[in-house]
Amino acid sequence: MQNSIKAVIFDYGGVLSLPPDNKKMLKLAETSSLEPALFEREYRRHRSEYDRGTLTAADYWLEILAAGGVTAGGKLTETLTRLDIEIWTVINHTMVDWSSLLKERGYRTAVLSNMPRETLAYINRTFPWINNFDTCIYSCDHGLIKPESQIYSTCLEALGISSGEALFIDDSCENTEAAERLGLHTLTFQSLEAAKERIEQQYGLPVW
Repeated sequence: MQNSIKAVIFDYGGVLSLPPDNKKMLKLAETSSLEPALFEREYRRHRSEYDRGTLTAADYWLEILAAGGVTAGGKLTETLTRLDIEIWTVINHTMVDWSSLLKERGYRTAVLSNMPRETLAYINRTFPWINNFDTCIYSCDHGLIKPESQIYSTCLEALGISSGEALFIDDSCENTEAAERLGLHTLTFQSLEAAKERIEQQYGLPVW
């Protein structure tokens, strides 16, 4: 197995970026004027279609705010979108640096992420390192979301490799389990430090 890995595929949220901060999520809920538990439920309930690109940012917040009887004005939805982007763009520099190391050692790298258009636009204009990856597959560009099988296949095709030649890293068990069913090697991510021994010994990849 050590010689079979040719590419590492990274999730973005929770891997290349840090997990959402609870205080920032609470601020987002407070800005919406919804009770936090209701806000969280609605935020998650409509997120897949926002990530898929079938809901615009305005439509996404309209659906959430309507659950609490709040009118979705243009200024409010702009503020909510901005705060949401801030939550998902605190970068995990350790993982970004490791992805660069892998590239230097001859491995192909990719980003495979559920991502709304507004967050993606911010990332593309703010973080030049995103262009270092060999390919980036985002849900909003393809109308597909993890854990749907086709989005993994799309990424593998873009990399030009078979499933058994890829290591997929994601913080969601649901997403890594779906990748495993397609034959990818997987790692459910918590931190690079926690995964270091497995990455080196099981997959033969350099860490530092």
